[in-house]
Amino acid sequence: MQESVSIIVPVYNVERYLRQCLTSIKNQTYKNLEIILVNDGSTDNSKIICEQFCQQDSRFNLISGSNAGLSNARNLGLERAHGDYVYFVDSDDWLDRNLIFEAIGLFNRFKVDVVAFSYYEVLGAQTMQAEYTNPELGLIDSDEALFHLFRGSFGNYVWKFIARRNVYIKNSIIFPKGRRFEDVATTYKIFGAASYIYFSSKPLYYYRQISTSITHVPASKDVDDMLVTVGEMDDYINNNFESLIPSLRSLEFNLLFMLLIRMNGWNTLSTPKKLSKLNLAQRNTMCALDKLHHYQDKRSREYIRQEIKLRALKYHLFSLILHVKKYLASFKRRLNP
Repeated sequence: MQESVSIIVPVYNVERYLRQCLTSIKNQTYKNLEIILVNDGSTDNSKIICEQFCQQDSRFNLISGSNAGLSNARNLGLERAHGDYVYFVDSDDWLDRNLIFEAIGLFNRFKVDVVAFSYYEVLGAQTMQAEYTNPELGLIDSDEALFHLFRGSFGNYVWKFIARRNVYIKNSIIFPKGRRFEDVATTYKIFGAASYIYFSSKPLYYYRQISTSITHVPASKDVDDMLVTVGEMDDYINNNFESLIPSLRSLEFNLLFMLLIRMNGWNTLSTPKKLSKLNLAQRNTMCALDKLHHYQDKRSREYIRQEIKLRALKYHLFSLILHVKKYLASFKRRLNP
């Protein structure tokens, strides 16, 4: 009998994109699926769309409740899952029709605990291979997987990999309720708990970039939430993978640097002010800057690069550098299709 895969889809006010997402799951060439839709208190027609798919296909199951956030929705789905494998999908994205089939083939061939793959970025009507493509690492152990995660070779999105359900269950891995950046707080634990992981550079997922999604909209609690997550990562790596601490520091710097960009960086600190008179955005920026300097190590080869990034952001040059980098990457892809 074929091994089963539980696909968990949290749903919240995504009626515009939901049918495409669920249709891509329904049409997977690998058929032994348990599809768990978790309606997180949607106020649009998302619940109705979920119910229609449940009526059309017995593999679809709906859990519906009041709005409690993405982590809670994922945890509810994980509690109900019975599959040999678990895969989390964002409800505004969609899958290559062979994603599950190819992943299961790699699981069976290499006897790994996690299979990771790359993705396409979708911006409006434009679809392109992601700028940060997974390296074709093949079969690696947890130490090497974490090294590449911390060095930025692999993003923290949980839709970039499928894991054996036992990895979650045996290690009591759940998503932190009420906290932002729940993928960052979870992915490293899954990689650390896995004996072996297979990394493929093949793009099998379509990631839709939406300016109003929680990934792109800053919140006042972002810095506090990230610092809690970073503290947990420190404890975990110190206790289990001590040799990876230098690489972890690099990731922690980059995570806080990206927060600084989301918070509009130095633009919130246009004039010097006493700490007692700073507003919330300014306090968060000051806190992020302080922690960024804490994670820098002047003895590290990363230090000069980090300083350049900070100065580029401070003098409003970082966005220009990113545009040039993306243009060069796009030009390179056109030359080598």
